[in-house]
Amino acid sequence: MSNYKSLHSFIVNFFLCITSLLAQNNEIDNNAKNYKKVIVGNYYSFQKTEDPRLLDKTLQFIKLNKIEVKEDSIKSKVYYLEGVNNLLLKRYDKAEYFFLKSFELAQITNDYLLMGTIYNSRGVNLVISKKEYQKAEELYKKAIVYYEKINELTQQIDSYYNLTKNSVTRKKWEKSIEYAKKCIELIHEEKNRTEGLKRLYIFIADSYLELKQPEKAFENLKIAENYILLTDSYENSLLNKVYAKYYEHQNNYVEALKRYKKS
Repeated sequence: MSNYKSLHSFIVNFFLCITSLLAQNNEIDNNAKNYKKVIVGNYYSFQKTEDPRLLDKTLQFIKLNKIEVKEDSIKSKVYYLEGVNNLLLKRYDKAEYFFLKSFELAQITNDYLLMGTIYNSRGVNLVISKKEYQKAEELYKKAIVYYEKINELTQQIDSYYNLTKNSVTRKKWEKSIEYAKKCIELIHEEKNRTEGLKRLYIFIADSYLELKQPEKAFENLKIAENYILLTDSYENSLLNKVYAKYYEHQNNYVEALKRYKKS
């Protein structure tokens, strides 16, 4: 009796495994047939989330299914994803190669969003790999030109934020204020990216201090405080450092020391 049960259980489990494998293969086949929808959908999702798992999933999907993408509009997106993947893997020259390949096809299809995104990503690549901030600034600006053509606010915000950080690094204080204010304006217009406001106001305050305008610096520090939570440890540290610099400008070294201790 026990042998019969064991045999019956084996047969049932065997058929369940076969059914499961067939279902999985069928799903893969269906996805492979609909590869355009899968790739394009994942590309736009990655644009919103920048989730590296989604990037890896998409590239693995293409590789495992041995998909040969022929359409320029889709191949350009695949090249872009390959570029980002190599950027994350610190293969900077290879990243640039794929970004340029992607741009060639994006020009053919008039994909303004992709062209803008490529310029922005190339700027990031230059900053990380070669510290070429001047060239990166030019690329970020070119990205914005394409984003403006399609009124793409989210990506404009990213590029203006990159321009702000770039200018702070280069100690171009007036430029950093200009870019930060434009970024803030776009954030208020879009209404969904308020998380970045706290750091932008800190950048502005710090830049005003460097320009020896402490009153304006203090105004922006107070605004920044309105957006920073007690749990925002990194932003609170930045805020306290700039406050300390402000109090040093005011020759209030006691308060400056208190702020440095908090940072």
